[in-house]
Amino acid sequence: MKKPWYYRMLLSYLPIFFLITSFLFFIFFQELNSQLKRDAVKANQVLNLMAMDKVENSLELVDYAITSFSLNNKILSEFFRETNKQNLYLNLEMLKEISLFKQQNSLIDSIYLVRYHDEIVLTENYMFSIEEFSDRAYIQEVIESKGWIKWTSSRSYKEFDKVPAKNVVTLARSFYTPLGEQCLIVALVRTDSIRSLVEQIYNPEVSFVTIEGGDGNLVFDKVNPSADREVLATNKSSYLDWTFLTGMVNGVFTNLAFDVSKYWVMLGVITIVLGLVAIIYVTRRNYRPLENVVSQIRSHFNEESGQIRRGTNEFMLIESAIDNLMKRSMITEKRQEEEMTLRKKHFLYEVIEGIRHVTEEEWAAEMETYNLPSRLHGAQVLAIEIDNYTIFSHSFSKRDQYLFKYAIHNSAVEIFSNHSLSSWTEWVTGNRLICVVLQSEHAEAERNQQACEEFLSWVTSHLPFTITVGMGAIVGRHDQIRESYQDALYALKYKFFKGLGTVIPLAETNVRQGAELFSYLQPIRSFAHDFQIGTTDWNDKLMQLFSDFQSDSLMKDDVINLLDYMVFQLDRTISGLAPEYQKPWNEKGMSPLSDVLETTETLQDIQRKFLNILGEIGEKIASTHEANSHHQVLLEVRGYIEANFTDPDMSLDRLKEQFDLNPKYLSQLFKDKFGEGFMDFLIRLRIERAKELLQTTSDPIQTISSRVGYLNVISFTRIFKKITLMSPGDFRKNLRQ
Repeated sequence: MKKPWYYRMLLSYLPIFFLITSFLFFIFFQELNSQLKRDAVKANQVLNLMAMDKVENSLELVDYAITSFSLNNKILSEFFRETNKQNLYLNLEMLKEISLFKQQNSLIDSIYLVRYHDEIVLTENYMFSIEEFSDRAYIQEVIESKGWIKWTSSRSYKEFDKVPAKNVVTLARSFYTPLGEQCLIVALVRTDSIRSLVEQIYNPEVSFVTIEGGDGNLVFDKVNPSADREVLATNKSSYLDWTFLTGMVNGVFTNLAFDVSKYWVMLGVITIVLGLVAIIYVTRRNYRPLENVVSQIRSHFNEESGQIRRGTNEFMLIESAIDNLMKRSMITEKRQEEEMTLRKKHFLYEVIEGIRHVTEEEWAAEMETYNLPSRLHGAQVLAIEIDNYTIFSHSFSKRDQYLFKYAIHNSAVEIFSNHSLSSWTEWVTGNRLICVVLQSEHAEAERNQQACEEFLSWVTSHLPFTITVGMGAIVGRHDQIRESYQDALYALKYKFFKGLGTVIPLAETNVRQGAELFSYLQPIRSFAHDFQIGTTDWNDKLMQLFSDFQSDSLMKDDVINLLDYMVFQLDRTISGLAPEYQKPWNEKGMSPLSDVLETTETLQDIQRKFLNILGEIGEKIASTHEANSHHQVLLEVRGYIEANFTDPDMSLDRLKEQFDLNPKYLSQLFKDKFGEGFMDFLIRLRIERAKELLQTTSDPIQTISSRVGYLNVISFTRIFKKITLMSPGDFRKNLRQ
C-alpha cells in the first residue's frame, strides 16, 4: 500500500532533525562559556578575599599599635595629665614620641592628640585649640559617639587651612587618665597607601578592586566609574564595615565569552526561524488540498449551528482545533472574572489606604458593578486577623490554608447578611481579612458587634484556630472609610493585652499613651540585681512589672523593647558572676527568652513563659548560692551597705570592723558574688539616691552631696558627671524641661 502522505511528512520533518542537532551543538558552546564565566567569578572571589585580608590586617596592626601606644607610653600619659599648655619640654618630648611611633608604623600618614580638659590638639607640627583646628568637625563627631569610632570612609583632611587637603581614612581611640579625664588619639592613613597595598596583589589592567565605606562613599577606586566593567565578587569586612568589590576591567574575559554566546544565540535564533519557515512552507504546500475543505467547514459553522461531520483523520484534527478554541473561550471568560475580582480588591485597597480621591458618582458606579449598595448611610471597617499565623502556616498545607480562608470569607459574608448587613470582604494580606460593613439605613453599632460576636463564635466552633476582630468607628461617608480602617488596625493591636480570639471595639481601647518608658528602667535593673543575688522577692517584682505594663496600656513594641532590655540586664549582671552561676543562664535563659519575645503574641503568654524559664534558672542559681559558704555573710554585707551608704565613712575598713573580714578578701568575694566591686556598688547607690533627690527636692547641690555621703561637693560633682555624663545642675535642669 502506497503511503504518499507518510513519505511527504518524513521529508518535511528531516529539517527538524538537523535543527535539533544544531541546537544541541549550540547548547554545548553556551555551557562552555558559562563554565568559563564561573571560573572567572571564583578567581575574583579569591582576589577579593586577599585584598580584604591585606587591608584588614594592615589596619588592625595600626589599631593595635595605637592601643599599645596609649596604654604603655609614659610620656603620652604625662602629656594628657598636663594642665600647663606652655610646658615646652613635655610637648617636644611628645612630638619625638609621635615621630618615633610613625617611623615604626609606616602606614600612618598623620597623627594628632586631643586633650579635652584644656581643649588642646597636638599635631606633628603645631599645637592648636580645638576651635582653631581644621579637623574640629571630626573631633566633635568623636565626642558625640563617646570616643569610639571605627575606621571611617575616605574623607578630606588638612592640618592647616591653606595647605592642600588629602584623602585619608581615620581611626579614633579614647581612654581615661587615672583622674577620669578623657583623652583622644587620632590616626590618619592616606587612601593612596591603601591603594598601594592592594595593587601589589593584582594587575590593574586586567582586574579592578574598589572599596566602599560603610556610608556608601568610596575609599578608593582607581578605575574610571564610567568605564565598562563588571563586578564579579563582593565581600563586606566585619572589622572595617567596608565593602570590597572586584571584577574585570572593560570585560577583558567576560565580554569575550558573552560575545561568543551572543553570536551563538543569534545563529541559533536564525537557524530556528529558517527551520520554522521551511516547515511552514513545506507543510502548507503538502496540505494545500485541505484548504478548500477547511474553508467550507468554517463557512458551514458560521451559517449553521449544527454538528460538524466527522470523516478522515484530517477532519478529526480540525474538530480538535475547534474544541481547543472553545476551551480558550472558556479560559478568557474565567480570566475576565478574575480581573473583576482583582479590580474589586484593588479598589478596596485604594479606598482604605486613601490612595486616590473617589467622587460620589465613581463610588456609586463601582458599587453597582460589584452588586453592593450604591447609597451609603453608614460604614464600619473590621480588621480580622488569624492568630498565631506562623503556627497556622506550618501546621496546614497550602491547600488547607486556602480552604480555611475561603470558609472564613464566606461565613463572614453569610453571617452579616443574616443580620441585614451588606459586607465587602477581601483578604489584603496572608493573615488579615478586611470587611467593610455597608449599611443602606441608619447604622447601629450594637447590631454590628453582635454580628461580629456570632462570626467569631462560628470560627471558634468550626475551625482549628482562632481569629481576632478589630472594629473601627462607624463613618457616614465613603471618603471616611480610611479613618475607620485605621481605627480597626489600632484596635487590633490591643489583642496583645485583650488576648486571642476576641472582638475588640475601638471604644474598649485606651487611646492615651502609656507611661514614659524610662521610668521602667530602674525597676528592671533592680529586678535583675535581685535575680542575680538570689533574693526571694524577684518573682514579685517581675509580676509587678507585667502588671504595670497592663495598667499603663503600653503598645506591644514598647513592651517588647523593655523586656529585651530586661534580658540584656540579666545577661550583663549574671555574666559578672562565677562560671557555675553563668551555666544555667547560658544554657536555658538568654536564647529561650529571646525566642519568647519573637514568637509570642499576647502579654499573658509572655508573662507565663518568662516566669517558667526564670523560675527554673532562679532555682539553680539559688542552689548554687546555698552551696557557697559565704553566701549569707555577703548578703548581710550588701544589706549593711544599702542601709548605710550615705555614711561618708563607709569603706572596706568599716566593713572589716563590722564583719571581721580581710578587706582585700572581702572585696574579691563581693565582686565574685554580685558581679561588681564594692566601690562601684557604693557609687551606684549614692548616685541613684542623688538623682532621686535632684528630681524630688529643691535642695542645693552641696546639701544633696552631703546627704548621699560626699562631704566634698567637688568630688561629688566629678563622680556624678563621670557616671551620668552631665553635672548635677544640668541633670536637674533637664528634668524640669
